[in-house]
Amino acid sequence: MAVAALAATLILGSWAGLAGPQPALAVDPDVPRASEPDPALALERLQAGRIMAMALVAARQTRRLHKAHAPARAYGAMRVMYHNEASLVLLPRRAPYTVGQLHAAFPKVVTAEGPGAWALREHIVVGPGATLVVTSPEVRELRLLSTSGRFVTIAGWKARIDLRGAAGSPLRITSWDPATGAADVNRTDGRAYIIAKAGTMNVADAQLVDLGFATGESSGVAWRGWPGIPSRGSAVRSHFERNYFGAYTFEAVDMRWTDNFFLANVRYGFDPHDHSDRFTVTGNAAIANGSHGMVFSRGCSNNTLRYNLSAFNGGNGFVLDDGRVATDGDPRHAKPDPSNDNLVESNVAWGNDAGIALEGASRNVVGGNLVAANRVGLRLKDVSSANTVAGNTIAASSIFGISVYASSAGNSVSDNRILGGKAGIVVNGATGNRVEHNAIAWITGRGIVLTGPLEDTTVSANSIGGRGTAAIDTQAARGLGRRAVTGNATAGWVGPRQFREIYTAGNFLRRHPAIGIWLTIILVPLAWWLPARRRRLLAWRRSAAASGAS
Repeated sequence: MAVAALAATLILGSWAGLAGPQPALAVDPDVPRASEPDPALALERLQAGRIMAMALVAARQTRRLHKAHAPARAYGAMRVMYHNEASLVLLPRRAPYTVGQLHAAFPKVVTAEGPGAWALREHIVVGPGATLVVTSPEVRELRLLSTSGRFVTIAGWKARIDLRGAAGSPLRITSWDPATGAADVNRTDGRAYIIAKAGTMNVADAQLVDLGFATGESSGVAWRGWPGIPSRGSAVRSHFERNYFGAYTFEAVDMRWTDNFFLANVRYGFDPHDHSDRFTVTGNAAIANGSHGMVFSRGCSNNTLRYNLSAFNGGNGFVLDDGRVATDGDPRHAKPDPSNDNLVESNVAWGNDAGIALEGASRNVVGGNLVAANRVGLRLKDVSSANTVAGNTIAASSIFGISVYASSAGNSVSDNRILGGKAGIVVNGATGNRVEHNAIAWITGRGIVLTGPLEDTTVSANSIGGRGTAAIDTQAARGLGRRAVTGNATAGWVGPRQFREIYTAGNFLRRHPAIGIWLTIILVPLAWWLPARRRRLLAWRRSAAASGAS
């Protein structure tokens, strides 16, 4: 990161706080410049630099007050200028800061818009050790200024932020453009967002909507830590809607996510990233997001996902991956970082690309999930190894039920029920996998497909039903052992029709039972109508003959 010097005049005058005026301070932090070709990323880095600078202001001022043995009332909020942007910087104190208190001290910054409605017109930075509490019914809606000219953020640095509504009285936080009297829907010039850095943020009974504009920490609502300095917190019974990402974490640990909705966000619904570990994720729903519903990406381990729904997303339903590899100068992207040792259990994935995808993820357990109406039910790729995929119900996939490929080795795929699809299970170029005791039915192509190098792969004790070219297709497989495919039940499989069978009425009716029903519907009326017509015709002829004789 480049260094942007902050002169002493950077932080001058106009410092009024809950403790009264404060002396000017000078800071010179390591702040990155906006030199990125991506305007959104440049804007994010500019804001990251401002937040870091304001956190340094808070830390320095706190040290000075401690050194001077200042009374408790000296610890308050300051209004600090940085690159022509004002921030309310909150110093640590015993009592948390509230919106009403900030309004009393800075009435032009935190304004009352109506009963329970407030507007924030400048940034808030919760400094190290400080706490900001935004709760209903005092705050029913907090509108964060977000226009074509500028936007504001709420950021914590080694601090605590609590955003709490109540049953029947949710807290709503949204971007706000006074010119339109509505949320900011233009993300190209930046948009208001909330972030906790190396601290704690708890969200409960809240609606966080129309926030964020770029990937990562400016994506809407984010928890951002660093190695050895993680973020923490929780989100319960809350809605994350129409944000750039619904919610994002990075180097966060021990978080609880319960009964939340991630709806119609621009990209991901829920995106824990880079060593987001030991999360408990239960009872959440990710629906109609632009990309994946829920994705744990790059080195995320020991997480539990249980009783969640991920449906109708533009990408996959649930993802565990190892992150992208790129030569972009970021050392994190130099090599993949697997997401291992996670539990994905008793979830529902419906109407996505892949219902559940493991990409460079190992030693995970995927069990007891209902995966229905996805393009691919369950996919393992990119050296996803030593995973257990067991006891899942995979129905109505448009192509494959389970696909294992790209050197994904040593996985156990067992006791799954697969209904429908062009192929039940496909193993392609992946060695040492065990495909056992699966019940496969209603397939319309090939039951199990084995292709490419497959040393030490076994396919045994599976039940396969359906119709198509082969119950088990090994024609393109290489390296299979003599006893690799054994003990499978294929009596329920109907192979390709032989040419001669087409002209056999019995075989034709057996393979097309509906024809028999239609024949019955047609022939029974004919059986009555034809004799009756014949009787009427004979009667007419007799009548005509009698008339001629007379």
